[in-house]
Amino acid sequence: MDIVEVRKTVAQIILDASENSIRPSSYDEELHMDSLVLLELLIALEKRFGVVVDESDPELLEKFNSVNQIARFVLNTEAG
Repeated sequence: MDIVEVRKTVAQIILDASENSIRPSSYDEELHMDSLVLLELLIALEKRFGVVVDESDPELLEKFNSVNQIARFVLNTEAG
C-alpha cells in the first residue's frame, strides 16, 4: 500500500466520522478532531490496516494532527 492510497482512505474515514470533507491540498493542515472523531478514526484504522494505536499515548493528538501524519504513522506501523 502506498501513501496516496492511505491518505485517501484516512480522509474518507474522517469524512465518514465527522462529515468534514478534506481536500488533498489540505493534507498537511491541522485536523481539529474531537475525541469522538479520533476514536472512530482509531477503530477504522485498526479494521482497515490492522494498525493498533495506544489510546493512552499523551502525544496521540500531536501524532494524528494531519492526514499526512496519520498516513505516515500507518505506513511506518505496517512496515514495523
